[in-house]
Amino acid sequence: MGDVSESIPNGTDGDHTPSLRVLIVGGGIGGLSTAIALRHQGHEVHVFEQASSIRGTGYGIHLAPNGVGLLRLLGYNPETGDAVPMNNIRFFKHTGDQFGHEDRKLTAGRWQNEWLLASRVELLGGLLQLATTVEGKGDPAIIHLSSKIRAVDPEEATIELEDGSSFHGDVVIGADGVYSRARDAITKTSPYPSSHNCFRMMFSRKDLEPDPSIHIPTDETMDMIYSPHTKTIIYTTLGNTKYNCVVTHKSELTEGYIGDPKEKLLELCEGHDAKFVNLFRKADPATLKVWPLYDMDMLSTFAKSRLALIGDAAHPFTPHLAQGAVMAMEDAVSLGVMLSGDTKSSEVPERLQLFNKARHERGTFIQKLSLVVGGDRVQEGKENNELSVRKHLDMALSHDEHHASSQILREWQWKRAKNPSWLQPTVFGPFPTQSDSSRRSLTRKTGPSTVIASIVFKTSATLLRNLFPSEKYSFEKSDTVAVATLSIRNHRNVDWLAGGTHDSLVFSIHGVQYNASEAGEPPVRGSYCPIMFDNLSEAVVAERERYGLPAVHTDIVCTYDTGHYQARLSWRGTEWAALNLHGLVSDPVNIENDENVLPPPSGTFVHRYMPAVGEAVNGARGKQHLDAEYDVYYPESDKQMVESSTSRRATTATIEIKQLDLDTLPTLHHIVARLAELPIFEIVEARVSTSDRAADWSTGSRLG
Repeated sequence: MGDVSESIPNGTDGDHTPSLRVLIVGGGIGGLSTAIALRHQGHEVHVFEQASSIRGTGYGIHLAPNGVGLLRLLGYNPETGDAVPMNNIRFFKHTGDQFGHEDRKLTAGRWQNEWLLASRVELLGGLLQLATTVEGKGDPAIIHLSSKIRAVDPEEATIELEDGSSFHGDVVIGADGVYSRARDAITKTSPYPSSHNCFRMMFSRKDLEPDPSIHIPTDETMDMIYSPHTKTIIYTTLGNTKYNCVVTHKSELTEGYIGDPKEKLLELCEGHDAKFVNLFRKADPATLKVWPLYDMDMLSTFAKSRLALIGDAAHPFTPHLAQGAVMAMEDAVSLGVMLSGDTKSSEVPERLQLFNKARHERGTFIQKLSLVVGGDRVQEGKENNELSVRKHLDMALSHDEHHASSQILREWQWKRAKNPSWLQPTVFGPFPTQSDSSRRSLTRKTGPSTVIASIVFKTSATLLRNLFPSEKYSFEKSDTVAVATLSIRNHRNVDWLAGGTHDSLVFSIHGVQYNASEAGEPPVRGSYCPIMFDNLSEAVVAERERYGLPAVHTDIVCTYDTGHYQARLSWRGTEWAALNLHGLVSDPVNIENDENVLPPPSGTFVHRYMPAVGEAVNGARGKQHLDAEYDVYYPESDKQMVESSTSRRATTATIEIKQLDLDTLPTLHHIVARLAELPIFEIVEARVSTSDRAADWSTGSRLG
């Protein structure tokens, strides 16, 4: 047996930086994406491909937003391969009547990334370049061509080739497609023909135009054509110079057929409008053939010991949701998260189970949805414009695998931490040190004045979801873009401080709903506050202990004049954030604003976590002295304060949150680092208001 490399040590517990030897079986989209993700983590990556070269077929590929974002994360820009945006979808009956149109530009703001229509050849070539280039992070992946796998040993992370040679690593990734040999090491489950076959073809624009007798999609458009027996999809790609076309049909219509494929295609399309038939007549007979579509029973697991399965080896897809390649990319990115650069060889089996936790439920769920959607048809007297398709696509698209897997890994690391100090807010992880647990009563505020400087902005919903404390919280919409607010509050003439002052920063996530456990009970809607800062320790204690608010201490210094407001946040002289509002002009608050743009005053959710002394118990976050943990809803926390305010609107505003290390920011690092991850997609509104009232936290009630 020969190791693929003797120069780089396995992931060990010695003096060397941990580096895993990764053996990837298969050099397709999933395998190469995994190679990129793991070379970026500093691992030694080898790809074993049974073909004599790596090149894609000359067909198109539909890249949904949840896949485009991952490609960019891996360093691949789809536009370099002349991918075009999918700005329109048109729906036709086979008779030529158009019965639906979807303008994707109208809903583009729901997703962080665009829909793209790309070329498989360009995509695979781009991924191969990223995997093997000497530039970029990590060492280039080594490609072994003409290397057909005979067997995989998941316990020893060993692969054996058909020529008798064998290789040993720390982890094996089975990315060898629907006929996977790697899968045999986990299960004997085999693929079988699905209920559908398809014809695939590519057309050159110059061969079709200008011919008015042929149906041609407009630029950046996908057309879907339905008949009782077929479903045709045609779209532009390669800079709108090519058209990719797929005709899906029941498999019994072409099963066992060995004649002329074009003749059979035209037979299936009898009764189609002449423009559609003329398009099919242009198909190249040299490349046209019947492609069987395969299905497979759901696997009980995607991982065993040191072996993980990805892509079609784990969950082969029928092409009805355009998620097959994207799911392989999600698998790859998840592995890049779970097998991070600090992974030791001894941790590989456990970390692959984290991968399985991240991917198995989602992968099998989308696999099932693809089969369900495959049954959609236009029926007599009923125009099915694929509303169910859009519903299912929302489930697929409202996900960011990098964010989701990062959270699973993070929670695993939290549970492994020695003597963690769990204090609220818990969604950011355990505190580095114990906080003061003393209590101080807080008398009801009477007649304070408050200056509120708020910046409303759009950011990543998939990152914000990771700050939800439980599955009872969700966004009202499944978008990947959400709205949040950072609000500085300068409390003046506070009665319980004998006329003193203090300042706070409140972070609010809008458009949130809380789903109670009782069946049939409607969700409670409002804003969720995962964290608030205060520059007065007495206020922090009162906010935490009496009201259950997730408050921590930081220094806040504010300057305010007629045209400018600035807040600077620091810890013992180290500044970690700054909020600036410029060009202030008189502009009264309008609480009737469109809530799709500016969230109206609403109640606030917080999650209360109360550690205790005494016997340790096993809680949701590991072994911990826990007194109580529950959710609280404040129905009118800000309403009166906003309604009684005068306001000045800022013409420009900025938010700066710095990424500082643990030594520089020892007590707040775990919180600030997460806030600094949030991208600012757009400043929706910024304003400074003055109110004769303060936020009312006395109306809170326990949920659940």
